[in-house]
Amino acid sequence: MNQATGGTLPVATGGVTGSGGASGGTTASGGDGSGGAEPSPNAADALAAYEAWKDIHLEDCGSGVMRVRWENAKLDATVSEGIGYGMLLAVAHGEQSVVDGLYAYSKLMHDENGLMHWLRYGCDAHHELKYNEHPDYAAADGDLDVAMALLQADCRWPGGSYGDEATAVITAIKDHMFMDHNGLAVLQPGDSAWYDGLGNGCVNYSYFAPAYYREFGKHVPADQEFWNKAADDTYDLLAVASNGTTGLVRNWGSSDGNQATPDCHNAYSQNGSRAGSYGDDAARTPWRIATDYAWNGNLEAKAWNDKVTAWVKSVGITNIVQWYNLDGTPDTEAITWDDHTVINIGPFAVGAMTLDAATTAEFAAEMLAIPTSEGSHDAEYFPRMLKALSLLNLTDQFTICGGM
Repeated sequence: MNQATGGTLPVATGGVTGSGGASGGTTASGGDGSGGAEPSPNAADALAAYEAWKDIHLEDCGSGVMRVRWENAKLDATVSEGIGYGMLLAVAHGEQSVVDGLYAYSKLMHDENGLMHWLRYGCDAHHELKYNEHPDYAAADGDLDVAMALLQADCRWPGGSYGDEATAVITAIKDHMFMDHNGLAVLQPGDSAWYDGLGNGCVNYSYFAPAYYREFGKHVPADQEFWNKAADDTYDLLAVASNGTTGLVRNWGSSDGNQATPDCHNAYSQNGSRAGSYGDDAARTPWRIATDYAWNGNLEAKAWNDKVTAWVKSVGITNIVQWYNLDGTPDTEAITWDDHTVINIGPFAVGAMTLDAATTAEFAAEMLAIPTSEGSHDAEYFPRMLKALSLLNLTDQFTICGGM
């Protein structure tokens, strides 16, 4: 493990400062060339993004239960990822009742392993096949985020049961979502036996959360060696999975850095998704890895993100599109390949925080300039969530103690 003493991000409390051009369009255009100073994200921006997400996607089901409504055309459904993201946001914004309500819903989603089925419906979290024929068993990122949010809640509002609840989720993740591959601890995408059958050939790199792992180890000392190794092994796995020039990783691949197995690749190459490209899934990787530098000063996290940021700068943040091949050329076979969206720009801005404040400010200003009016690409569940989460990092509110 390569740690820097007191490794804080080069960003002042309350947001970044700097200037940079912003295109303000939904398709990359290269900017307007005005060169004027751009506004920096601040706590008001973060709160506005959170409230915009809540207005559409948070539902109070009554009796202390809340759920996150999925995409605009699928508001009757809830995905586990949304519960995890929602809890992280609610802790940071100090809304304990929302944390508790979403966690109560997560329990309604539980499978026999104590982890969330990835897709459920309505306030009772019932099973349906309406939007997907395989709605059962967990997706690892949702449960990881729930566990981390519980630790944050335990720090922010001590004296309750958050710590014990976190222990149960953390233990279930360890017992049901990790495999060994050539001595490396590898996070599997979920707890389904289907993943076990694919061996090391189905990995989602954007689920890797080394900063969380280190906190899990502190919270469960008996398993600290395991969690610290999982955190360190993350960088060995990224080293073989990342393009040597751009640093980009696939949406779905294998633990040896190659393409996913055919079954995994085909399963995650539907409905416009592209398993072998850098897109909606992989886009979250800079955010997760940058958090390990923010919280722990990990220099491997910095090195990984700095390479990606250097590539983004070579393209120009105003020119960034939604889908890329790993060599940095646009993946024009993707349906929405040329969209200019917070899905990429937000996590790239967070990733730039490991490099310098000026680049972070430029990227963050571009994120704020992307339209979110009704009917635009970013007026949707996933962009709304990534914008709100990215703004937590960019305003120093995504902390081990939940914004405090």
